[in-house]
Amino acid sequence: PWIVAQVVAVSTAGRAAKQNPGLFVLAMTARLGDLETRRAAYAAVAQCCRIPTHLFTFIGYVEAIGATSGWGRGLRRCVSEWYNRGNAARLGHTVTKYRAREGWSHRDALRLAHVTPASPAHGLVLRYCAKGWDAVQDPELRSDPAAADAYALLAAVEEARGAEVPRLLELIAAHRLAREHLPTTALSSVPV
Repeated sequence: PWIVAQVVAVSTAGRAAKQNPGLFVLAMTARLGDLETRRAAYAAVAQCCRIPTHLFTFIGYVEAIGATSGWGRGLRRCVSEWYNRGNAARLGHTVTKYRAREGWSHRDALRLAHVTPASPAHGLVLRYCAKGWDAVQDPELRSDPAAADAYALLAAVEEARGAEVPRLLELIAAHRLAREHLPTTALSSVPV
């Protein structure tokens, strides 16, 4: 637990030049530690893995260290908690910005962790990750106000994929879209 606390302290204080060594230590403690250490490591994932790239790196390390162990309850729970933390619109922004990294996609992580959504809004975003845009077109899914906000963001991301520059500017301003949300051809545009 002391080692896990040190990793969290370095990660959250921004003292690490790169997150990967800390994530590797976290994965080692999650797979090789005693029960108390493993629990502390899995609990620390939400603090140390702030973006999907970090989460996917951690998952990759865990799989590499314990290739024969599979996905135990602790790993499934910590991945589920990662996806269910915060509000759904923020989750939607994050999962659309970082669709796949380190050989992992959100669909892979959701499938292996058996994530149960914390709210209807989280369910909408997770369904989008697992099944795509067509799967979230049911108006009943958007009945919750938080789900409506998440849906509006997802709709903006989908529209941005094929939008012209004037419409892209509107979408960027309205939904704070990042460069990863935009088509590559639009990135050379001066107004964008």
